[in-house]
Amino acid sequence: MRLLIYALETSGASLFCLFAGQLKDSVAIVDLWSGALTPRLDIPGDVVVKATVTMRHPLTQHIESFSPDKTVLFVRNPAVNYTSLSRYPYANDFGTIDEKFASFDQDLATWPADLVFRYEDLVARDSRLPARLSAIGWRSEPRYFDFKRSTAEIQLCNMTRSEWARDEFDRAWGFGNIKSTILSVPKLLPGLNQVAIEPAVLERVQRICPHMSALYAARPAG
Repeated sequence: MRLLIYALETSGASLFCLFAGQLKDSVAIVDLWSGALTPRLDIPGDVVVKATVTMRHPLTQHIESFSPDKTVLFVRNPAVNYTSLSRYPYANDFGTIDEKFASFDQDLATWPADLVFRYEDLVARDSRLPARLSAIGWRSEPRYFDFKRSTAEIQLCNMTRSEWARDEFDRAWGFGNIKSTILSVPKLLPGLNQVAIEPAVLERVQRICPHMSALYAARPAG
């Protein structure tokens, strides 16, 4: 199967791709660098790629280039995500932060609910998450929450099976903020949601991301 994960920067989507990449022998491009177009990766077997929202390449271009069997949108509480991303120097690379959030929200508005996954469910080790991934065709098991397949194993598999992955490592893809030495990832990441949200940020996010805001109003994080 070919799976595309599309998300905003600092949403935790690299961790979700690493989770999917626990599938044995799968090629997992855990963090395609911002501004890069998802490559074709015309290789046999299971392949998952995480791409982020920019104004350089809209979602339609990523899909056309990679030709996935399924594309999922990965979301995080938008006020938390906005606050987190705004702290990084690349927040306004390849489009402003507001443009990125507005663009993603427009895609989310028409996306099937079964193809939308949440950061909060991942870090809470929601038992339904593996079954949901399996239901769309990506074989998943509860043991994936243990992250036993390391980034080193995934890198070796990727570079053995894909010339592009071999040539473009640390040039167009990598592992984002995931550190290979972190073994208890799910225990560490829930604290990332403990971010102070300024009222002005909440108002701004509700205005530029009405659909994502409504999603979290209907089912709050936590």
